[in-house]
Amino acid sequence: MTTPGSDLDFTILLNTEVENQADTLGIVKRAMRKKESPFKVKQFNPVGKMASMQCYTEMPIRDEDEGDDKKHHSLTEFDLILENRIGMTCCDMVRIYSTFDDRVRPFLLLVKKWAKARKLGEAAKMGLSSYAWHNACIAFLQMCHPPVLPNIQSEAYIAVSDPSLVENRHFSNGHAHYSTDIGPWKSQQPGLLPFQADPLQHQSPRPLNTQSLGSLFLGFIEFLSSYYNNTMTLSIQHGGMVTTESVKHLMKDYLKPPFFSILDAFQYGRNLGASAQKPGRLLEQFKETIHQIQHNVPIKEIIPQHTESSHDSVGELTPAQLVFVPPPSLKLVCPPKIEAEIENFMKLPEFQQSDTENAKIELIRSTLDGFVKPCLNIETRVSLFGAAKVGLMTSSSTIDFTITVDEEIDNPADRLGDVKRAMRDGDGVFKADKFVPGARFPVIECSTTIGGVDDPSKDGTGTKQTTKFNLVFNRPLGIAFSDLVMAYCDLDERVRPFLLFVKKWTQSEQIASIKSKFLGSYGWTLISLCYLQLVSPPVIPNLQSEEYIEASDQSLVVDQPLEEGRARFSTDCGPWKSGLSGLLPNRSDPLQSISPRPSNTQSLGSLFVGFLDFMSTFFSGDTTLSLRHGALLTTRNLVDTLSETQSQPPFVVLDPFEYGKNAAISVRKTGILQKRFTETIESVQGEIPMLKLTSPKL
Repeated sequence: MTTPGSDLDFTILLNTEVENQADTLGIVKRAMRKKESPFKVKQFNPVGKMASMQCYTEMPIRDEDEGDDKKHHSLTEFDLILENRIGMTCCDMVRIYSTFDDRVRPFLLLVKKWAKARKLGEAAKMGLSSYAWHNACIAFLQMCHPPVLPNIQSEAYIAVSDPSLVENRHFSNGHAHYSTDIGPWKSQQPGLLPFQADPLQHQSPRPLNTQSLGSLFLGFIEFLSSYYNNTMTLSIQHGGMVTTESVKHLMKDYLKPPFFSILDAFQYGRNLGASAQKPGRLLEQFKETIHQIQHNVPIKEIIPQHTESSHDSVGELTPAQLVFVPPPSLKLVCPPKIEAEIENFMKLPEFQQSDTENAKIELIRSTLDGFVKPCLNIETRVSLFGAAKVGLMTSSSTIDFTITVDEEIDNPADRLGDVKRAMRDGDGVFKADKFVPGARFPVIECSTTIGGVDDPSKDGTGTKQTTKFNLVFNRPLGIAFSDLVMAYCDLDERVRPFLLFVKKWTQSEQIASIKSKFLGSYGWTLISLCYLQLVSPPVIPNLQSEEYIEASDQSLVVDQPLEEGRARFSTDCGPWKSGLSGLLPNRSDPLQSISPRPSNTQSLGSLFVGFLDFMSTFFSGDTTLSLRHGALLTTRNLVDTLSETQSQPPFVVLDPFEYGKNAAISVRKTGILQKRFTETIESVQGEIPMLKLTSPKL
């Protein structure tokens, strides 16, 4: 019972008991690491009730319309769990209930799609899991009047069933005892209604429920909107609903009545509704849906269909959350003197990453690549990412390298520790200055004299200048973002100097530090690119939009699954540089259909002043910047989708790849930010020289 975006679930059943599930599943993980394996591990979860892996595979699929020779690869994600017998039993019971009435399966699918569209279908994001929604649906169908389903776990139903069709399984944390016999229900025998006290209980033949699917859906939403209190508990093993007080002794860690309680059909004491920690959000969606149905809103708006590409993910935003905000009209004009100064300023040597510097960086990378391989005894490669790769180095920038491996590594910090020890015990080519194993991404701060010239401060000693760099482990996100920024820089010759000038300015204003509760270079680069999409006419398109990807050479499309999202974008400059219409980031832009597409001819100075003007109005907390959507969005519609919970974040910039991540989560001093932008606007209008404007503030 899948919907678009659903992962497949598989379990490995063993004939013998194992002491350590994680070790056993680790054997499968290591097999998937091999190059010839068609399956790859995305994430290994050895800790928890059951060891599990998130995996994916790319299987060739023949296009029926194109013939045998035309094939494409479809990426399929799935979860693999060891010994999930209770999960299999739950699926079997849901499947059995679906055979009792033709409306059950489409009803469960309808509710699942509705919950997913409303961002209520993920327990990890304070909604409910699919299994919890299935339990709630079955409980409702048991409580309809007349009921659609019986209680196949009741002793009354089991007693009249064929004994060969009765399941009786014991688990370490539960018991499954139910009938798979539909005969008693189909024969309309009396006495089998879920509620023993139902006045229809003894009518013969048993009354039938003839409601339409739409009536059942509306009834379900109305039922949940009124049920939302902590005095009642849904329980299909008890035939629908019971008082929370009567079953609280069954619930694990019961301290007070939960917001939303749904007893698991089999597992002792498990509340499937425990994840629903935002009752107001659930209730709001119930009431909004009822209002839409009563006002004849089309079902496509109540449950938005997946009209996007098959590459969409569960983590993506729904149309209901994508409320676009028109960019503010920009009124400031850059004085000609400042325009000329900025153009000249960006020609200074410190902003030109020379071929000599690039050659030195490549020499360090290739030497480091050869150094790391024997340290780890696995197939590795060292890759460059960050400012040095994109060409956004300043005097304070550090070169970033990542050790990339194709297999899952259980403890990256330990592997980096091996590299650090090799540097300590080696010939001194690389020096580990500092090791930070406890960071979100463990890092070694290193230095080397490779490619360095003689240090003029130590004349005659032959001492070489050192180059500092950071070394991290498996940063596919960093590589993907660097590639995306490079693709944007290739679209227009103003993009790279614009990003560099903003970077230099934020550093001089001392607002380019995450530790100081501002933004780092990553965040400012994101914001700068967003602005270049939003200016009219735009300087750059949205390389992540399906419209642009479809118009691109498919060999130049990056599509890479990440741990918490997906990196999917085009690196093809052709569609934009050819002037194709229909590729503006803002789909409602009145310039969208003009052919050839209108071009932005603003100077670097004008773009910077427009950026200051734009950002000075941005600190109300009402709007969100999103490079992935090429737009400004309404923040209040997105708060519940953010992985870091804040009731109303003061500053939201959506990460282009990681779903639900606010790249500006570190920002706390919005008042200082707004002041810096306002003061710089005054300085520009007062024609203060650029060198003073970009000098570090004391």
